[in-house]
Amino acid sequence: MRDILAGTAFLIFFLFFLWASFGIYDPGFDPLGPAFMPRLALVPIALVSVLLIVKGMLERRHTLAIAPEAPAAFDEKPISPGKPILLLILLAGYVFLLNTGLIPFQYLTPVYIIVTGLSLVPWTRQALIPLVIVAIVIPPAVAYVFKSFLFVNLP
Repeated sequence: MRDILAGTAFLIFFLFFLWASFGIYDPGFDPLGPAFMPRLALVPIALVSVLLIVKGMLERRHTLAIAPEAPAAFDEKPISPGKPILLLILLAGYVFLLNTGLIPFQYLTPVYIIVTGLSLVPWTRQALIPLVIVAIVIPPAVAYVFKSFLFVNLP
């Protein structure tokens, strides 16, 4: 059931951003258009969404066909279904804030990396140190690649 919920959440995410990609202004410089890359990036999300939904349905059918057995002996806690939804909300908020241009990429991305990382792991010093290092290193590196090689200034 969790796979069906997560797949559905990601599919809704895909549909929203696919719809939003049709509003991207095309100045006519690029033959593929400015919406090509966002749509290309959405393809794996759509594929994984459909695979999760199908996997969840197959597992559900299989568990309904077989008599219930003892629960599996996993030492790990299962991931709550709220985490994928929280990650989608964080990503949507990040993209929205970048799109408004109110907060520059260099400042917003480190905050996004740290908040997303801390939403996935327990809040400990061992988790915070690598997240801070990644949050300091990644934004300037990405901005450099975009500016130097792709000739795109990030917001």
